[in-house]
Amino acid sequence: MTAFLLHVQARSDRGVGHVHRSAALFKQLTALGAEVCCRVNGDEVGIDLASRLGLSESSRSAQAKARVLVVDALELSEADVSFYAGFEKRFLISPVFDDYRFFTHIFVRSPITGSQGLVPETARVYCKPSYAFVTCASAVHHRSDLSRVDVGICLSGSVSFSFIRRLVSAVASVTKVDTIRLVVPDAHSAAVSDTGKVIQGGVLLNPWDFFENINVFIGGEGLMLAEAVSRGVPTFSVATGDSCRNQSLSSIGALQVIRGQALFSTNFYTQAFTSANLASMREACVALNGADLANELALDILAVGTSISGDEVCISS
Repeated sequence: MTAFLLHVQARSDRGVGHVHRSAALFKQLTALGAEVCCRVNGDEVGIDLASRLGLSESSRSAQAKARVLVVDALELSEADVSFYAGFEKRFLISPVFDDYRFFTHIFVRSPITGSQGLVPETARVYCKPSYAFVTCASAVHHRSDLSRVDVGICLSGSVSFSFIRRLVSAVASVTKVDTIRLVVPDAHSAAVSDTGKVIQGGVLLNPWDFFENINVFIGGEGLMLAEAVSRGVPTFSVATGDSCRNQSLSSIGALQVIRGQALFSTNFYTQAFTSANLASMREACVALNGADLANELALDILAVGTSISGDEVCISS
């Protein structure tokens, strides 16, 4: 069996999505019979989380046996690129990367945009919306009652103090909103705790549990959106620029994208949080059944990784 080396970025200042996705993929590949070893690159908090999720640095001898590289990171150092250059197959599974030219195969949930010239013509790009659900194998539907709105908000650590304050203020001003649970950088928690509705602040290393206490989710563009949708939670994505990373979820009505001034508009949230709109979104989430899609990334990586060099692997979208 072909051995895989999984490179994981575990930096808490970049969010912990890479760690959770890699941990899920590691378990799925192993369950499918693959031999998988790890390199974990991060800070103390991220490395500790990775270890608790089953991702520990493998020995050099184990890494030397690997023939397929799988990278879940935003970038690689020059030293990493040099170390990995000998791999014939180099896979990328992160939806965002600073330079795609290093990779032979790219697995993404939506088309790569704004990167003309950075994806080599020789690279194979596999684009399947189902890849977003890799962490959702154990997801179950809950909280069908939408008579009161309990909002969960999780945004990137790069968002500004003023952005968080304005967004939370707009959401809290909606009469129907009962509580707001936050997953934000510790430094920003105090900025939004005076609304009277915020009941949680600070970074959660394992934020999935808080879905049990919310029935509406507002997030960035990362994997927590798929986690929310797979649990039947109406989901809103804070989009930057012209990004369309979650177009597939938006097109079926499970997710709504928020851009521009709507982000800070109480009127927007008042209309978005009507029982009829939220019920329609929940219905779309439940119909998708994201938990059934959790293994698709692992299955495709295994198929491509174990194919004989030069053979074409047909993967339907």
